[in-house]
Amino acid sequence: MTADCLADQRNKKAAYFLLTSEYLGRPLDEGVIRALLALDYQVDLFAPGLTPAATQLFPGAFVTLFPCEYRLQWLINQLLRREWHHYELFLGTSDLPMAIAGALSKRFGGRCIAVCDEIFLGGYEGNARKGYWKYLVRRGMQQAAMTIITDLCRVDLQQRYAGLGPKHRFLEYPCCYCETDFQHTRKYWKDYLGLRSDNLTLSFSGHTSTSTGAHWVINSLDRLPPQIRILFQPGGSGADPFMSAVLRHLSNLDDRVLFIPGRNSSFVEAMSLNLASDIGLVFYLSPKPQFQRMGLSSNKLCMYLKMARPVIASRQPSFDFLEEHKAGVLIESEEEIPDAVEQIASSYAAYSLGAEDCFHKFIRPRERLESLSSAILDLSRR
Repeated sequence: MTADCLADQRNKKAAYFLLTSEYLGRPLDEGVIRALLALDYQVDLFAPGLTPAATQLFPGAFVTLFPCEYRLQWLINQLLRREWHHYELFLGTSDLPMAIAGALSKRFGGRCIAVCDEIFLGGYEGNARKGYWKYLVRRGMQQAAMTIITDLCRVDLQQRYAGLGPKHRFLEYPCCYCETDFQHTRKYWKDYLGLRSDNLTLSFSGHTSTSTGAHWVINSLDRLPPQIRILFQPGGSGADPFMSAVLRHLSNLDDRVLFIPGRNSSFVEAMSLNLASDIGLVFYLSPKPQFQRMGLSSNKLCMYLKMARPVIASRQPSFDFLEEHKAGVLIESEEEIPDAVEQIASSYAAYSLGAEDCFHKFIRPRERLESLSSAILDLSRR
């Protein structure tokens, strides 16, 4: 059955606005989309630059893509189009998408849900920088019937940012794939990277800069055993070009450094490469509020745990669960990296089992997906 046929059979429609097409296929969006599809919604995804098309974004999850623009004139034009009456739900991520979702919901009467993937506080600026956009964003967040947030430790930050009252409804959903599996096998990716069986491989994935501790890893190279390899995989357009140039040069000088630049493939395929690794590195050094309350908001942290890979992470209260489940080691400085590696390597089977246990008993993606579907269903009945 084609995606068009499947869409035609669904009698409810949800419009989901993303900030950029680069975000297509993120773990958080898989949960939102699968929850909507389970409730028989036709899901239309909107982001700048998209080409209209029906597509299978995740295995078994068909959506329709549409372009949108985050310009005031585009929004005004949409408020005059009666086609939006057909949508029962309007969803948007932070920050600009919620301005559009909120305005369309207010004008055409559909329910509004905020999908809070970022919180722009404490000097961390979003894209809604002009006064009227910031106003529309906050109005959209305030009128949302529910906010899907990636970790409950961030609730008070979102309340402060959006001006939400104490009775506003929040539902936690982690940045983790639930029903989407990673592609290929560990052996496939180790062969692809030319890794030997005795190479203990550390993985540094995603945004690569001093704020995510890339310099910690580089500075630790000379203090790590020679058989260790470090896989650097900068992600998306947010990668620091200077840091990427340093890593590219370093990989040409030192065969312990594997540098895989850019993310020209899908989110799933890019993440799958990390199956070749043994230990994940997750560092958030920025003092800005949301980065010190990462918890299950971290795509890469959830990815490593889904792969049963132990983690070395920068210490913050939202990561305490890693040590509680013996899924990783928390550190406060780059000097601690070699000892943390040794600690995990010496009891690797136990730490790997702890990571797997943490994924199933603490993250619990399937249980959370069911809760998300139930919460959306509850909204539709009110």
